[in-house]
Amino acid sequence: MIWDPLNLGPFLGHIILWFFNLTGSYGVAIILLTFLIKILMFPFVIKNQKSMAGSMRYSEKQKEIRNRYKNDRKKLNEELLNLSQKEQVNMFGGCLPTIFPLIVFLAMSSTVTFPLSNILHIDKQKIEESSKIVSSQENGNEKRESQYYNQIKVIKLFSKNKDKFSMFDEEESQRIQDISRSFSILGTDLLATPKDNLFEGLLWAVPLLSFLISAADYYFSQKLRQVPMRDNQGFSKFALYLPLLLGAWFAYSYPAAVGFYYIVVKIIDLLQRFVIEKFYGIYLINAKKEVARILRRISEEKKTKRIVS
Repeated sequence: MIWDPLNLGPFLGHIILWFFNLTGSYGVAIILLTFLIKILMFPFVIKNQKSMAGSMRYSEKQKEIRNRYKNDRKKLNEELLNLSQKEQVNMFGGCLPTIFPLIVFLAMSSTVTFPLSNILHIDKQKIEESSKIVSSQENGNEKRESQYYNQIKVIKLFSKNKDKFSMFDEEESQRIQDISRSFSILGTDLLATPKDNLFEGLLWAVPLLSFLISAADYYFSQKLRQVPMRDNQGFSKFALYLPLLLGAWFAYSYPAAVGFYYIVVKIIDLLQRFVIEKFYGIYLINAKKEVARILRRISEEKKTKRIVS
């Protein structure tokens, strides 16, 4: 079952529909939605960088104080308290950029899996009636699976079986036909699921690109932050590849639009990472902070000399 914790699916559906009306393509609409989300999140990403830089600065100073006063417990506690008050590091300052993308990903999965309710916003009773028609044509495993993919199957069957779906009015019928024709990119049906139609169009490339781009994003994130690539063994190595494999599994198991969204997100993440590290890198932020501190100290010393003279 697809979990949408904040019920953002219908809201994202409104935005996708608006972008579709603007561009005539649901594939392009997903790309534009992704860019919109990234632009809105960019200030929080910068804030996260500053929070991480502050945490690194705080850890280094804390380590220095511990070494200096390791034999004086009372002085050590005093200095650590002073450092905490001075630095004012918020350990939870970077949570939003980490948690929010996952919430949006789950919401996007819900949006494209239930397009009649989340994108076209058709009446629930009509959707249930049309789902029963789809279910009546299936047996066994297909029937159990259809509780999640019935809305997509209605769209796929609609053009050839329009007379069976008389519950939809003329305007709704037109919108369903639009979504069946336009929910694609590079000739690939984004409502199709790779695990069911792997070699239909470029569906095979969706899980593959999801894995490769995620791996590239991870590699360059370590490289840009100057974190050494460790030769992990056993469980540690498995834990390293687990997020990459999960991303590929989602792209393989859910409608291709979910994997396509994931790919676009990772490509933008990769580009954003280069920009962030160039202008808002942790070491750069701390270097600027240290320069500002030195200049402030020099200015204060000059003021003190003037007062004395």
